[in-house]
Amino acid sequence: MKTPKRPKALLTLAQLLCLLTIAVVLFFFFTPAFVLFTYAEQADMLQDSTFALLSPSTLLCLRDAAIGACLVCVGMEAIGICGRVKKASAFCEKNEKSLGRITLGMLLAGLIALLFGDSVVPFLLTDLPAISPIVERLLLPFLLLTLAAMVRAVQLLMRRALTMQTENDLTV
Repeated sequence: MKTPKRPKALLTLAQLLCLLTIAVVLFFFFTPAFVLFTYAEQADMLQDSTFALLSPSTLLCLRDAAIGACLVCVGMEAIGICGRVKKASAFCEKNEKSLGRITLGMLLAGLIALLFGDSVVPFLLTDLPAISPIVERLLLPFLLLTLAAMVRAVQLLMRRALTMQTENDLTV
């Protein structure tokens, strides 16, 4: 009986999509912070009263950088899971722990986005009209929180599958 081939191409594509997502997150979430800190270096913060270190734009940039860091960690964990699945070790403790870290990263990013207000969109698209405040304040946080809940459910299923696999290994 032939064993089915693992979908290596699909998993490689998933890894490439994760890398692309990480690149997009790095661009959209860290560019405003980079621009702001470049401006801070050019302006003498002690003599220039137009730039305050704790201005709302500075805090928003730091918030976006924290969300971006959480999402980059989530992407790196997803790449690790794809690599382990490609090596035919889908049901392992490392994948279960990685799913837990993905849940934590998405939960932190969602809570930061929910508790600290505005989206990254108005800062990047200053010439365009702002989108609806409801969409801007609720879409990203609740999307991240919903994904965190779904990944947590998959992690619990993975934990059950691991215990079942351990029991089956003991009986054989």
